[in-house]
Order: sequence, then structure tokens, then C-alpha cells
Amino acid sequence: MAIVKIISLIVFFLLVFYTKIDAQKNEEESFFISDIQIDKDKSESLMLEIDNLNFFKNNEYDGDVIKGYTLPGFRLIPRLIYFPNDRVKLELGASMLRYWGADKYPNYTYQEIPPWKPDDYQYGFHILPIFRVQVRPMDQLNIILGSIYGGSNHRLITPLYDPSLQLMADPENGAQLLLDSRFLSLDTWINWESFIYENDNHNEAFTVGLSSQIKLTNPNSTFSLNIPLQGVFVHRGGEIDSVDGGVYSLVNLATGLSSKYKWGNNKHISLDLMGLSFREFGQSESVTEDLEKTDIDQEGWALYAKLGIKYDALQLNFGFWRSDKFMSLFGNPIFGNYSRALKGRSFDKHDTYTSSLSYEHPFGNNIHMGADIDLYYSPKLMAYDDRSIFLVKESKSFNYSFGIYIRVNPSIMLKKF
Repeated sequence: MAIVKIISLIVFFLLVFYTKIDAQKNEEESFFISDIQIDKDKSESLMLEIDNLNFFKNNEYDGDVIKGYTLPGFRLIPRLIYFPNDRVKLELGASMLRYWGADKYPNYTYQEIPPWKPDDYQYGFHILPIFRVQVRPMDQLNIILGSIYGGSNHRLITPLYDPSLQLMADPENGAQLLLDSRFLSLDTWINWESFIYENDNHNEAFTVGLSSQIKLTNPNSTFSLNIPLQGVFVHRGGEIDSVDGGVYSLVNLATGLSSKYKWGNNKHISLDLMGLSFREFGQSESVTEDLEKTDIDQEGWALYAKLGIKYDALQLNFGFWRSDKFMSLFGNPIFGNYSRALKGRSFDKHDTYTSSLSYEHPFGNNIHMGADIDLYYSPKLMAYDDRSIFLVKESKSFNYSFGIYIRVNPSIMLKKF
């Protein structure tokens, strides 16, 4: 029955959504990417921008890997944007997350769906302030403090960042440096997730990230070849809190080769070959309890290959994944060997075949519709209990998800100084 549902969804894509269009955005961009440029024409002006993402996302997952869930709702980010000159941009606003059917939201730093916290919550929305200072000292370089350009803007590969986090995670806050030159594109950032006071009863928490490409060929040529280097470093610790132990760090790194052949406007075929590593180290016997795992000083590896075909509004991807003792810090747990659903459950070295179909269509400059289907199949999933001692399951694993999105982001000129 699951296969019938998937085939029906694919037919739905092709019959209802597919329309040949003239590209209105850079082919490198996706539905979730935000414009980071400082528009010289808006110098000495005050703007009102409203970024609204409406979504319905359903994840049907193997219960041994991750619990399935549905995300129906929207995120609304109204902002006042002031351009003092053509090198500086200031933004002030709020991020408001709403799930349909929910009227109270636990006060957490959201990374995924947070656990319920009945004694500390917000009514109506999960609300956070937005404040960004962006300076462009030279054309190729941008420096951002405050609310950084996070999420899919980092352009991490899917095993390192699950796009579904765009519908759950808080905006990232900290510092960011963006560089885009002929030979190198670079995004490096720190996202400060949890601040502590002296004798606080929880850990300091932050993430450091790197997403870069060494451009071996001209990116505007018909054929391009790049060396990507990506990584995320998660730290939990602090010196002034009152927590005994629990200081640890987790690292994901990825590198390889990325190639692309273009044969027309918004038409290309790409091939990525990547090697990934995972490392955890710390000073506690249960440093990753929040990630449902108890081992310490672990190392893991993974191989990832992805073939992508883009034709106007449609993007079709096929992938292969193999991993051993690997944990993806911000990716879908399907890309890894440790369960997020069952504490202490781990998986032997296994293969996963992936495929996805996505669609994007602009309705003018400020309204976009998108939809996607993702399939994950592991022909043999061998599950072990705590510390991988006893085999508790051996079977196939089939997971899938689908979503539909509408993004509305009008920009209104309030005053020209």
C-alpha cells in the first residue's frame, strides 16, 4: 500500500504541478534560500519585509530509527529593514512559529520538535526576536552579527542538514562570515544556542559550522568541478555552570568532489561523491544522552553519492549512502547508525538508497509554491541493543516523506531618506 501511495503522489506532481516556466531565480537557489545581498538601489531607505512560509509536511518513518510526525503550520517573520548606505543593512523583527491545533508552545531552544514543558510555555506562537547587522566591506565579503542567515542558506549536503528543520528549528543567532570569490565560496558561522549565567543548572551550547567550495573550474562554464568542504561542531559545556560533568563535543565533517554539467537555462545534471566522518569526545560517560546514545570517544564514517537532474521547475535526485558508527548531528537520523526513537538502539553498517522529487514555481516575484517527495530504502537494517551487544531486529526499512509549501515574502518601501 505504501508503494501505491508513493506512485500516486508522483503522478500528482507530474499532472498537477508541472508547468514549464522561465526561471526567475538563480538555479543554485532552493525554495528555502533567503536573499543575502545588500541592494545598492535601496541605500538610505527603510523597508518593511514580511517573510511567511506556510507548510504541510508528513514524515512516515520506521519506528526503530525515528518516530514519524506531521508538521502543519506556518512561520511568520515581519522585519523592518534599514539601509544606511550601500554597504550596511540593519534588520529588526520577530520569528513567530505556529502549528495548527497547538495553542501553547514549550520554551526551549528548538532544534526539532521539543518535548512538552508544562511549567514554562508561550501562548499562541513560539516567538523569538530577530535582529541582524550586516556589513559588506568589499563586494565579495559579508559579515553578519545577530540573527545570521541559517538553515538551508548554509547549503550543507542533506546528510548534514535536514531541510525539515526549516519548519521546526529556531532562527540561528551569533556571527557569520560569507565570502564568494572566483576560486572560493565560504560560509563560516557560530550559532549560540544556550547562554549560561554563573551557577546555572544547564550547559552552555553552541554550534560552529563551515560550508565551502574550492572552485576548480569557472562556475559559469558548461561543466564545473568543485571540492566541497563542510563541517559542523557541536559543543555542550561551560565553566561557570553548576552541572557536574556533561562536557562534550560532537563533530561531522564532509568532503569530496562535486561536478555539474549545464545544457540550458535552469537545466543541469550533477554528481556528488562525498566522504563523511563523525567524532565525539568529552568528559562524561553519557555525553550524548540527549541524542539517545551512551558511548564515549566514538568515531564513525560514511560514504554518500548523489546524482541530480534539474529541468526547469523539477529537481530529481538519486542517492546511495553507506555508514558505520556514524551520527548526523543535524541531518535526518536515517543518515546514521543510532536511533532517535529508541534509547540505546544502534544499527550495524548498512546501505540506504534515496530518491527525491521536488518542484518549485514562482507566482510573481514574492510568492513561490513548492512540493517534495523523499524516499529512503535500506534492504537490510540490523538493529542492536545498548552498546551493540545483542541483535534485536533484522529487516528491511522503508521511509518516506512529502510536503507542500507556499512562501510569501513581500517587500514594501516605507521611506526614502
